[in-house]
Amino acid sequence: QIIINILQYTEEKSAKWPGLIELSKYLSQQFQLWQNFAPVLDDDFIKLKTAYQDARKPINDEIRAQENKNLKLKKEIIEKIKVINDEDTQLCIQKYQRLKRDYQNIGPAGKKNEPTLWKILNESADRFYEAEKTIANDEIKIIGALSKELGQDGFSLSKIKEQLRELTKTRKSPEFLKIQKAIKSYEGKQAEEIILQKVSGYMDLPALLESEILANSSIDKDILKALNKPAYHNNVDEVTKTVVMMELMAGIESPDSDKAIKQLLTLEMLQNKFSQQVGETEKLKGLLITFISNVKAKKLSAAESKLWKRAQAALSVLAKHLP
Repeated sequence: QIIINILQYTEEKSAKWPGLIELSKYLSQQFQLWQNFAPVLDDDFIKLKTAYQDARKPINDEIRAQENKNLKLKKEIIEKIKVINDEDTQLCIQKYQRLKRDYQNIGPAGKKNEPTLWKILNESADRFYEAEKTIANDEIKIIGALSKELGQDGFSLSKIKEQLRELTKTRKSPEFLKIQKAIKSYEGKQAEEIILQKVSGYMDLPALLESEILANSSIDKDILKALNKPAYHNNVDEVTKTVVMMELMAGIESPDSDKAIKQLLTLEMLQNKFSQQVGETEKLKGLLITFISNVKAKKLSAAESKLWKRAQAALSVLAKHLP
């Protein structure tokens, strides 16, 4: 019955054979059935075995024919890979990967051939990856040199960034990520230093009353103008109000004696919350000008000096908002 089944299968499929994987699977299933019906008498077995092999032959021939066809197609793809020779190694790799996908879409070329073919396929592309590896190693050396240069006297951060932008093979490497982190840290420290310098300039504003306007000063020009020609309104309540507002902005608790002012200012802030907003920097600039304009004289009174000390504490917290 197994032999009859194989002969019927051949008759039905030979006009348009299925793929070799399906053919191989069918023969394997029939062989398992064949094994289930053993043993039989020797004389009968010889006849049955011959008939069984003859029945299988057309299918085996078709399997070999398909394997040979696949073998030829795979060899052709390997030859195409061997002649890839673009200057851009990344382009070479892309072409190789496309051809490799085509290779993998081809059916089997025989158990004996497959390992050899696969080895040749991969070896044909080794030169592309070696070139990529060489470029990557060179870039790692560049990153190492730039890392040593970072922070040295006379170094140029912009040039380091420019050189890093030119790197193409190592952007995800630990070395690249490390130097990016180092640059970010350096820039953060630089920003902190600039802010500290700026804060330092603002700490002694009252000492600049009636002074000449300094061209290279880090202090805002409008504040310098107010210092140059102060109004001296002698309004300690207004000065107090500006300091309490600075403390509110900085999140610093004001003395109990100024609680009423704080409550009033807090209410005003809530009322103006949804109106046209003024940035923190502009608000702080206005408060400093108000403070300067409302002191009594060039030499601060004891009360004004105490208020300025409170203002200094608030300005330290509000450093990034200094105009």
